[in-house]
Amino acid sequence: MQEFKSAIGLAPVDPQSCSVRAGVFVKDEMIYCAYKGARDLLFFTTRRILLIDKQGITGKKQEYLSIPISRIQAFSYETAGTIDLDSEIKIFISVLGALKIRIIRPTSNMDPAITALNMMLLS
Repeated sequence: MQEFKSAIGLAPVDPQSCSVRAGVFVKDEMIYCAYKGARDLLFFTTRRILLIDKQGITGKKQEYLSIPISRIQAFSYETAGTIDLDSEIKIFISVLGALKIRIIRPTSNMDPAITALNMMLLS
């Protein structure tokens, strides 16, 4: 499967500190964890993975990618090494390909995402 989208340089944040358009989350949807990069936001919820990609010079233009749990087939992750400065999670989505997420050091920054994926897919 080819990579169809990527999010780079993310770090965990408090979901309450993230500004998101009204109506994006549905009733009873709970957020497991959130990540923020220079321009991107990523949420793992009880129903989906939501990637918000801010575009353009001002970042006012935004693309919202919502991936339902039912479309996630598998995931893999790679920890940061001595030379590699970030960890990487690949989420394989039916029909689309792979979503690549690069999370900045320390490696423990990816733990909330791995826990969320385990809860979303394996429980």
